[in-house]
Amino acid sequence: MDSNIGRRTLLDQLINNDESPSILINKLQANENEIDDAEVILTRSHIVNMIRKCLNNDISSGELEDWANAVEMRDGVEYENGFEKQIAGSLFELSTPEINHPLTKEYLMEHLTHLLSNNETQK
Repeated sequence: MDSNIGRRTLLDQLINNDESPSILINKLQANENEIDDAEVILTRSHIVNMIRKCLNNDISSGELEDWANAVEMRDGVEYENGFEKQIAGSLFELSTPEINHPLTKEYLMEHLTHLLSNNETQK
């Protein structure tokens, strides 16, 4: 692990899915005691991009679930201003398919359509 990578960089990589969530979570846990004002903004676009990756088979539904779990309620990850409830709800649904809805292609298309329609109406 590169000890020169800061917490903010790791958080940025996590929300952008630059590396496997499990690898980044391990790196973040190793830097848990690092004190800084690391903060990244998770936007609706990040969620849309992740769902599209899953629909395009670039990542699995399990990887999408892991990503949502990794960013949901993580210290240093703030939600886009004005859309906090929508983002929190979306992450909850994606991170807990066992109690919400299985992450099927059909469900992900519906979820994506909902996010995109809200993007346009709430701008």
